[in-house]
Amino acid sequence: MAPAAQKGPQHVTTHDTADILGRATPSSLRLKTILTTFIVLVVLGLSGLIVLLVRRAAEQLAPAIRADLTWKARRGVAELASSSDLGILLADRQAIDAASKEFKRNKDVVAMVFARAGGAVVARYGRSPLPAHELFRGRANRVHETPDHLIAWAATTVEGKRIGRVALVLSKARLKAAGELYRGILVVTGLGCVGALVVSLLFVNFYLGPLVKLTERTLEDLKDLTRTLEQRVGERTADLSRTNRELEQSLEKQTELQGQLMTVSRQAGMAEVASTVLHNVGNVLNSVNVSVEVMEEWLHRSSAVTFAELMGLLRQHEHDLGHFLTEDDKGKHVPRFLQLLSDAIDKERDKLISEVRALRERTTHIKTIIRVQQQEAKVYHTGQLVEQVVLDKLIRDVVQMNSGTLSKFDITLVQEHGIARPLTIDRHKLMQVLINLLRNAIHAVRHSGKLERQISVCSRLLPAGDRVSIAVTDNGYGIAPEHIDRLFGHGFTTKADGHGFGLHSSALHAQQMGGSLAASSEGVGKGATFTLELPLVAAGDDSARDDVAAALSTS
Repeated sequence: MAPAAQKGPQHVTTHDTADILGRATPSSLRLKTILTTFIVLVVLGLSGLIVLLVRRAAEQLAPAIRADLTWKARRGVAELASSSDLGILLADRQAIDAASKEFKRNKDVVAMVFARAGGAVVARYGRSPLPAHELFRGRANRVHETPDHLIAWAATTVEGKRIGRVALVLSKARLKAAGELYRGILVVTGLGCVGALVVSLLFVNFYLGPLVKLTERTLEDLKDLTRTLEQRVGERTADLSRTNRELEQSLEKQTELQGQLMTVSRQAGMAEVASTVLHNVGNVLNSVNVSVEVMEEWLHRSSAVTFAELMGLLRQHEHDLGHFLTEDDKGKHVPRFLQLLSDAIDKERDKLISEVRALRERTTHIKTIIRVQQQEAKVYHTGQLVEQVVLDKLIRDVVQMNSGTLSKFDITLVQEHGIARPLTIDRHKLMQVLINLLRNAIHAVRHSGKLERQISVCSRLLPAGDRVSIAVTDNGYGIAPEHIDRLFGHGFTTKADGHGFGLHSSALHAQQMGGSLAASSEGVGKGATFTLELPLVAAGDDSARDDVAAALSTS
């Protein structure tokens, strides 16, 4: 029998490698075609996206403008009817002029007609698209529409008796302008698309063409180099083939396990990041909800209701208003009452302005949380998020964001600050950590069952002079000894409705800022303290660290 053929290592010949490179290298024409097709598809896709976005914006803009004009017509004619009743009754043109002064300045208002109940026109302003008697068709306080205008009319009454009518005509020019803007944007987008296609084709022909030819020449040189390298590699392949056969099986298993591990790790990381962002946003949204509840409560108890009652009382005595204000027991108190009412309304306005500003800061913080996470998802760069932060002010901002919750649950908060130097650190990571710690303290105090609820926030410079400490202490339900070591683990929580993301993400943020986060408690029912330690200068900011070192050496 002939000896069996030995199965040695399979070598790839020089001819095979050159053939592979030849098949893998596209021709100049084919490459140009591919690039041109890709650019055309990209331009068309972007143009379609722009058209879709413009269309959606236009679909939302037109109903909003129409709703605004309708509201303005209905509300405006009601105000005109209320403020011009005496002018119509007395045929006083000056009184009617004064009542309609603000409406004349409104660009949407085209015309106003004031008429008695019998139909006689007392005053007319602007150019009405219809005769006076046609303006008062239909039901009162309803908005009637023509191709170019919105028309509304209301009756004027004095002591329950109808004395006249007021009609208000608004232009629909804004609606038409929105439609023209939409069409103009579509035209500009179309022209831009055509221009982009032309420029892209010219770019492919005049700039990428020579580059493709250079690539072809380079690949030819690479084929020659491959032939030389293949001869040298062939000498080593025989020695390595035996080892490769032994490793193939283990590598296959290892590759499979590694792929599974990477998939699980990626999913866990994505879930952790998403949970952290949602937790941080949820903390700020809780403060937003409290502000909204406070504003709603203030509006329900507003002094404007009392002002309306006072105006009703004055209307009852408008025929003898002077006598009522000087002789009547109730009337004598009206001026003083108006002064007190004005002061009360000013205070309410200041409170609402303060809450609105706080609400704006909280929504800005939500946007920043999302923006920071998007930046970190693209590329991690330590220095890009670092800034100068006044720690005491930042802590006060965090407390202000939760002031509504503190007041709502009658929680006393004590602040002790003593850090004059600014920190060079990631502001929003630090704010997220402080918000988590303060909200956890509020939760612990709320559910502790104690009548006296207290939280303290203390910041101080550590003895070494290059680090700061921020301690958040509460007298809530405390921490069990067996839970201390597990507090900062992902998913661990003692709350019935908790998720275990807040403290875990806070500890990670502290490490990323070059600091640490620790917890201590004497036991259940004895409160807890969370201590955040941070460097005055974030890791990687060498210039700021040199400044701090110089300041310490001179102090």
